[in-house]
Amino acid sequence: MAVSRKAVCLPAVFFLMIFISMSWAQEAKPKHAPDALPGVEPEMLTPGYWIALQDDADEVIMTPGEIERFNERVRTKNVEFKDRFGKKDPMLSNFDFKLSIGLLMNPVLPLELADTVSGDSLRDILKSDIEYLFSRDFYDGRNAIYSDRMKKEIYEKINIAGVPDTITRRFGIIVNRANMRLYPTSTPGFSETRWAMDYFQTSALYTIKPVAILYESVDGDVYYVESPTARGWVAAKEVALAEREEIRKLVEDDNLLMATANKVPIYGDPSFKNFVRYFYFSSTTPLINYVSNGYVVKLPYRKPDGSLDIAIGYVKPDADVNIGYLPYTKRNVLTQIFKLLNQPYGWAGQHNNRYCSGTQRVLLN
Repeated sequence: MAVSRKAVCLPAVFFLMIFISMSWAQEAKPKHAPDALPGVEPEMLTPGYWIALQDDADEVIMTPGEIERFNERVRTKNVEFKDRFGKKDPMLSNFDFKLSIGLLMNPVLPLELADTVSGDSLRDILKSDIEYLFSRDFYDGRNAIYSDRMKKEIYEKINIAGVPDTITRRFGIIVNRANMRLYPTSTPGFSETRWAMDYFQTSALYTIKPVAILYESVDGDVYYVESPTARGWVAAKEVALAEREEIRKLVEDDNLLMATANKVPIYGDPSFKNFVRYFYFSSTTPLINYVSNGYVVKLPYRKPDGSLDIAIGYVKPDADVNIGYLPYTKRNVLTQIFKLLNQPYGWAGQHNNRYCSGTQRVLLN
């Protein structure tokens, strides 16, 4: 009986496809980094190893007064992009991009900003942001490309035409950890489909941080704010509105409790059954008192009308916290940074995770 060549080829092609598919599946398995790189001993993954190498681990590097004077110089410094040899810094283009998406070269004190600002300055920023939105492709959480309709919806929500000629700043305080966005949308804007870097994510803001509010989206559910280190869009539900002096009393309260773990839970009752929120590494909350069964703190929150109010919160007695700021010593820096070891990376704080510059900022907060 003769067998056709087609009958022989089909099974061969079928098994070849299965083999190739299996090979691809094997290659697609995630590759995990080793627990420790070659040459890294287990003890090197502890702060004690590095502290022991310091002759002056407990020497105060800068006093609170020296830190404040240093911060003031940073806020007013004229930054020149040159390397140590006086040549043009090759990272200049990267800095330019960061500035274009809302990061500030010189930090600001939101509560010290002027009452009003020109509407033209904000319109120019928003127009630049819109031009960037329409200048390239972005992908949402499904890896679907942003359509012109999706981009138009963002443009309409921003409503540049609604920016007044003179903007009167309002003021608020962050009551929950919040994402700062380049646009008033929580939908990600990934740069590519191969990795999840959300280019719409500008920064992360933490509790009890003041912000100045310049504008809001058409529906009022997103504010355009100025924070100490960046400007951008923040969900209104994470911001409580108040007068400058009311906010100043909270943020400048010397009697404070600081989180010294990646995150610390705050409860609404002294039996610690009603979880309210986390406050994150180096974030603070005003301390009322400390008793045997834990810490009693002020818990700012946003009322339904958007205004600020204060509730009472409770933190467990064994929580990883500190009353007041830690002295600036090598021991404290090393001890604290190792508490963030193995925390996931999140571009500009996306997914509520840590990122390079943000980690340095909260470490030295």
